Amino acid sequence: MNLVYLGSGEFGVPCLDALKASRHALALVVTQPANPAGRGRKPQSTPVAQWAAAHGVPVVETDNVNSPEMLTRIADCRPEVLVVIAFGQKIGPELVRLPAKGAINVHASLLPKYRGAAPINWAILRGETHTGNSIITLAEKIDAGDILAQSGTAIGLLETAGELHDRLAQSAAPLLLDRFVQSRRGSGAGPGFVVEAFLQVGQTALDRQHLGKLRLRIECPVAGHTADRGHGDGSGDHACQHRFIHDLSLKVRGWRHVPLDSS
Repeated sequence: MNLVYLGSGEFGVPCLDALKASRHALALVVTQPANPAGRGRKPQSTPVAQWAAAHGVPVVETDNVNSPEMLTRIADCRPEVLVVIAFGQKIGPELVRLPAKGAINVHASLLPKYRGAAPINWAILRGETHTGNSIITLAEKIDAGDILAQSGTAIGLLETAGELHDRLAQSAAPLLLDRFVQSRRGSGAGPGFVVEAFLQVGQTALDRQHLGKLRLRIECPVAGHTADRGHGDGSGDHACQHRFIHDLSLKVRGWRHVPLDSS
């Protein structure tokens, strides 16, 4: 799968290592410009820029990823998926719509808890005993996309934010790779992308109707493929045609209710 990575922070480096070692192709890395750092206030590249230079991956620094020039540069890479991790800029709708199979984000909390900045710090400050990573689709509202995958971990009694940051960064890598599956061919559908998704409350009419989270196993064929309406338990015909990944129709293979957390 052809990927473009948007990120700046060190949190995403283990994911970059995993993607580089996988069968997927990192066509381009986009990161924030170098900023003054240290006593001498010399410009210092982001950890992601340093990683890309060390691994021979094309990298571009920009303070406006939504500029026409950057949109053209990214489009020239023909990305199938944008992977966004700790980037530091808002991704505009035109860029979200650009990749063939959508844009996803890795966020260091068990969404919908702790959307926005510093989720690791907030989890510790508020006395949480459990946290984790979420992989979501990009949405207009920050960290409000559909949840494609989550993994959790206990927070140590004396664990610092830095220690937890490093553990979550490492555990995010296999979670991300698990979301990408081998391309499948059959019935002319072309390559597919299989995900497990949780709808965040209030995102769709279907979600509001059931007043809970719906766990769906979804097959996303190539753009333009006709979507089926699926109902896994014979309870009725639910029009599950919500677009979890931009411009992809869905075939819903089955569904079951998952109760909302009491918290």
